[in-house]
Amino acid sequence: MLKDIYLWDTSSEIRKFLSVPSANKDMRMLSVSDMLGRRLNDVEQKNAPRQIYASGPMEVPLNTPRVSVVGTRRPTDDGVEEARAVTNMLVGEGVTIV
Repeated sequence: MLKDIYLWDTSSEIRKFLSVPSANKDMRMLSVSDMLGRRLNDVEQKNAPRQIYASGPMEVPLNTPRVSVVGTRRPTDDGVEEARAVTNMLVGEGVTIV
């Protein structure tokens, strides 16, 4: 079952979210290190955002396997359906989608 958890690292995305009247406004600021429950290695420190803003139910640090689903800005209808199917399968197995 998918939960409504939102993560952002840019202020424009946050403003867009806050403009939605029905949005859950319990926003908090985290670091990637906080989320993972460990210090970041050199490569992670170089590439990770300094802050992440989160809204929704989420245990910190994340205590489950994590996967990031990355795609194109212009997906095909089939691509959207495939991504949705893979994401739902992963969530059903207890994987956190980040």
